[in-house]
Amino acid sequence: MQPGSTVDGMFGWRGYTWARDEIARLDPRVDYDRISRLVAEARFGWPPIAAAFYTSTFVRQAAVPSIARVLYRGGGGPSGRADGVRKRNDDTLVIFGEIFSSGAASGRGRETIARLQEIHGHFTITQDDYRYTLCTIIDEPERSAEVIGYRSMSWAEDEARFRFWIAVGQEMGITELPEDYADALAYSRAYEAEHWAPTRAGRAVADAVIGDYVARYLPSPLRPLGIRGFHALLGPELRRAHGYPDPHPVLSAVVIGGLRTYLRARRLLPDPPLRSITAAFGQEYANASGCPHLADVGYRPIVPRAAEAAASSEVSQR
Repeated sequence: MQPGSTVDGMFGWRGYTWARDEIARLDPRVDYDRISRLVAEARFGWPPIAAAFYTSTFVRQAAVPSIARVLYRGGGGPSGRADGVRKRNDDTLVIFGEIFSSGAASGRGRETIARLQEIHGHFTITQDDYRYTLCTIIDEPERSAEVIGYRSMSWAEDEARFRFWIAVGQEMGITELPEDYADALAYSRAYEAEHWAPTRAGRAVADAVIGDYVARYLPSPLRPLGIRGFHALLGPELRRAHGYPDPHPVLSAVVIGGLRTYLRARRLLPDPPLRSITAAFGQEYANASGCPHLADVGYRPIVPRAAEAAASSEVSQR
């Protein structure tokens, strides 16, 4: 049984600050898998927060034209189709959830990363873009702290996050990975300074993923306001990269102040039990074991009907 899953003590589980206490006992240079899971699935495991982190990271990556082209693919990619955005977002979060719950070097973690590589193998992606994408995931909590004006993670949590995602990068075969946390942050920011540029594809992808986030959590009448509110969380440089106007100062103050209040409250509120990211975003793949069949997760090339019929005929003749 995982820590935090028992029902005892006056707060309904094993200790008011059980996750923070466990993190404090662990060494992030060794126990980065466990710390990263505690951060992702306990400390900040509320689905709207997990999805907001993913969405802002994805919007950041789409500001690189070469990445935006892969994602948009002339409007035919999942982030260019109204019916594909939610599935693509959920699939990515399921993949993240599987790695968080098992660790990058575990059998399940390696199986998940192999599926991730299989998905990426259908596209031309440079090592530089792979490296940047990895570094944005490491850097996003730092960026959020700069925008919100409040740091919610400790040194141990930052160090564990860096080592966790570097382990994922090593399993993926990404070359010339950063040597420490500061190098990862410096790499992502230098890459943005050189490569960020407004593109039709990047704006379309950003619009799609922000629109999906807002549609997921807000009723229809509030969605236009929610989209402008989400823009406040991107920061001025990222807004300019996608051609977004600055939100109204009052709206920006409400959104940023609300998130800052939530993060401060997390220091006072009890640590919740582990909340599976896979379970939250992978209902489509639910089965008796609770683990999705990874072959069903993520992009699969569309087989033309003629080719599909020929393949079926060939199988039936064997």
